[in-house]
Amino acid sequence: MDYLLKLALCVCCTAITLTSISQTSVFDSLALVALYNSTNSNTWNNDWDLNTPVNSWYGVDVNPAGRVIELQLDFNNLVGQLPMSIGDLDELIVLDLKQNDLSGGLPSSITNLVKLEILDLSFNSLSGQILTDIGDLKSLTSLFLNANNFTQSIPASIGNLTNLIDLYLEENNLSGSIPPELGMLSNIDQFYLGFNSLSGLIPPELGNLKTVDGFLLYGNNLSGPIPPELGNLCNASLFILNENQLTGTIPVELEGLVSATAIWLNNNNLTGTIPSIFGTIPNLYSLGLSGNQLTGSLPADIGFLDLLDFEIYNNNLSGCYPESYANLCNTLDPSFSTDMSISDGNNFNSPWTSFCSTGSGICCNTSLILNGPISENVYQSANWIESSGIVQSNTNVDFIAENFIELKSNFEVELNATFTANIAMCN
Repeated sequence: MDYLLKLALCVCCTAITLTSISQTSVFDSLALVALYNSTNSNTWNNDWDLNTPVNSWYGVDVNPAGRVIELQLDFNNLVGQLPMSIGDLDELIVLDLKQNDLSGGLPSSITNLVKLEILDLSFNSLSGQILTDIGDLKSLTSLFLNANNFTQSIPASIGNLTNLIDLYLEENNLSGSIPPELGMLSNIDQFYLGFNSLSGLIPPELGNLKTVDGFLLYGNNLSGPIPPELGNLCNASLFILNENQLTGTIPVELEGLVSATAIWLNNNNLTGTIPSIFGTIPNLYSLGLSGNQLTGSLPADIGFLDLLDFEIYNNNLSGCYPESYANLCNTLDPSFSTDMSISDGNNFNSPWTSFCSTGSGICCNTSLILNGPISENVYQSANWIESSGIVQSNTNVDFIAENFIELKSNFEVELNATFTANIAMCN
């Protein structure tokens, strides 16, 4: 009787023939029709003909036993809410509904889908809390809930998903602290929690994610120091903590990020000096430290990297440029950076552009020959300086050399320029 009643109700709301369900579980068929009705099927890009067998419906894959195992309706303009009966598809392995216009909350019945390996609901308008018992889906390898409107905290039960490889929760309105239980995701590869409103300390337990490749916590309200345990993320190629409220010094333990290609710590409240450990990370191409309160001089080791992007503007850095940084003049790609220069918002002995063009502001480890226009800078040498250049008007130029300074006959100081030459130890 229950079966006949359900089938009768279904036939009343949508025309569906017995032939179309004959090869498929009745409950699966009814669940699919409920989804069809609740998501404005008239707007679908790829419609279903309900008078044909279910296994011919777009995006539906059925196993030999007549059970639906895959439902892939991504980019199909589904508009509406997920029905509670979605949980009747309990043989599903893949549920991919990304890039639609789904709204409302997640039906609690989704946790019935215990065989689910891929759940992708990204880029919709889903809202409410992520189900607290979503950790019951222990077969999950990929969980994509990014780019929705989910609120409240991240369920600690996600830490039970030990088969999980991909966790994408970014671009929601999640709040509260990061559950330390997420440190139990022993197979995780992509860990994306960026662009939420998460707060509190970064749990040191996240240092246990030794398989992680992408570790992204950017754009939150995380505070406190960077846990030194994060230096254990030896397989992370992306280590992204920018745009938070992190404080303290940069831990030297981050030298353990030996696989990193990009490390972004921009726009926090970090203090202290730039540690030389970044120069030991062989494949690093992007290092972002701008918008902090870093002080001191530049470590020479960083200059030996083939960086494409090196953002350190808007700190309180000072002093000279190590000779090794001449390499960065050739490797840095302007398309990776903002319009801000390395020297902007710092107190180096000369602008970065002048260092790259004339060698001004270089640390005392070379001799200098300066010809052509000379702009406002400090030029230092541990040996000697020779110049036949022209100190341009309205500039202040200092030559500092430890042995001698030779000004050629055609050396010139224009009007309203200040020039000094000093035989002294350089900085």
